[in-house]
Amino acid sequence: MSVDLGTAHWDLVGLVDDFALITNSITRKSRWVDVRTWPAKLMPVRDEWTRAVCAGATLAGWTEQHVYTWKAPDKRRTAIAMPAKKTGVRRVGIVGGKPLVVPGFLGDVSRSAPLVYAKTPMIYDGAWKPLAGKGGNDPTQTAIVPLDDGTALVVWDGRVLRFADGALVETDAGDLPPAHPNVEPGWVPCGDGFVTAAGGKLVWVRRYGKQREDRAVGKLQITRVAHYEDRLLLRTPDAYHLYDAETRAVESLDLGSSHPHPWVLFATRCGLLGLVDQERVLVRFRV
Repeated sequence: MSVDLGTAHWDLVGLVDDFALITNSITRKSRWVDVRTWPAKLMPVRDEWTRAVCAGATLAGWTEQHVYTWKAPDKRRTAIAMPAKKTGVRRVGIVGGKPLVVPGFLGDVSRSAPLVYAKTPMIYDGAWKPLAGKGGNDPTQTAIVPLDDGTALVVWDGRVLRFADGALVETDAGDLPPAHPNVEPGWVPCGDGFVTAAGGKLVWVRRYGKQREDRAVGKLQITRVAHYEDRLLLRTPDAYHLYDAETRAVESLDLGSSHPHPWVLFATRCGLLGLVDQERVLVRFRV
């Protein structure tokens, strides 16, 4: 059984509490998908394109961006306009109960609706306030990864910073290796940090102790990483693999042959789901 989305070219924005947010850059529509059970339940379509999502906030808009805060995906939301109509950012997070945005590569939007690349990350506390700090040289790498203590690690143009006490602080992790420019690398929370894909390797970044470890996985050229059960789900240009971070064992993932190789594959409570048929159909590959 599969779920027909009606039109092609949907992409996954993110997962929040067993709800998947998908968006379509052609029709500039977005919708939540309830993936707590299978077949997944499609929620109403919103007339907007979505750039990023986190637990409690969404960054949406094609010609003008807004941050929307909410308590749950199916509840009413509150809009927060950006300080300038043409200001563009790439990521949104909730840190210390406040929305935080970080600039980054805006190519998908700027081809038809030019936005001005924001100069600095900003936090909203009644008004948007710029955060001092210095980014790196790779605008395709941007992330906000919340930590258990209420602070966050912020990746700004590839440079890893720590957000604490209202400021961005340099870390020993420095700048990440270059990532694939056309693939979202994934930012998997891991203890007091995260793991991502950069330079064809797995890159662990931690707040404490040794702050960065670049780990090759055989000869695999890893472009994306996600969490699947008790292992990491790795994407390479033509396959998926499962990786045990403790034993370092790697296993090719057999998805069968009933569907073409999915460009988008993600783990949910009801199984391993993917978008196929030009990202028009949502299918379940594994329970």
